[in-house]
Amino acid sequence: MPKGEIIEKIKLLADGEQIPGLVNISEWSDEEATVKVPGYDKNVPVPNGVREIPEPEATYKVQKDSLTLQFFLDWKNKHETHDVTIIKVDRSGAEITRQLWPNTEVSKVSNPAYDGSSPTYSQITVKFCPEDIIYIKAE
Repeated sequence: MPKGEIIEKIKLLADGEQIPGLVNISEWSDEEATVKVPGYDKNVPVPNGVREIPEPEATYKVQKDSLTLQFFLDWKNKHETHDVTIIKVDRSGAEITRQLWPNTEVSKVSNPAYDGSSPTYSQITVKFCPEDIIYIKAE
């Protein structure tokens, strides 16, 4: 591996507890909406002060004795909110970044398609709806 390269791993915690089975999480961006303002023969995008909060999706591997599926189903069906913490760490476990998603709801818990000719682990996809994204200094 080239010197200085960062290998990162993501830990996803709900109310301080790591949820087992995270396989992947989609890319998300924290954007501010823009308005096209005409001037000097071109339209210039100008931030309008309104943030667009993303809805990241995560895939979890579910095992027979795991409580992960029931946890997410309860979170969605009972309209619970949890404070989600996203921690990115490097290969040695040193923290790179930390984000807090307060009062996060789950809007989707899905089951993937089944392919009998290519069996895989049972996985679910979860869509998160955070109220905000707060960047916290890495510890």
